Amino acid sequence: ALRVASEALANPRRHADCRAVTVTCRYGPDALTVVVRDDGRGFDAARVAPEGHHGIAGMRERAAAAGARLDVASAPGRGTIVTLVMPAAD
Repeated sequence: ALRVASEALANPRRHADCRAVTVTCRYGPDALTVVVRDDGRGFDAARVAPEGHHGIAGMRERAAAAGARLDVASAPGRGTIVTLVMPAAD
């Protein structure tokens, strides 16, 4: 979760030209949820390379390895929202 959140925070600094980034963490009996939202330039999320070890592809790889779900919502001019949902350990 830390590595995914770290990358989700680094991406706006590198690419988004945003004014604000917010991070929300919720931990409940079933899952840890981390949401990173920026008000930057956004991008076409459908055009993100599906493979690789950096950026969004790397976040997806790490989330999958941890049994978590990663959602990336973005559109040009509308910012980006990265949501990681990691099931709680038994």
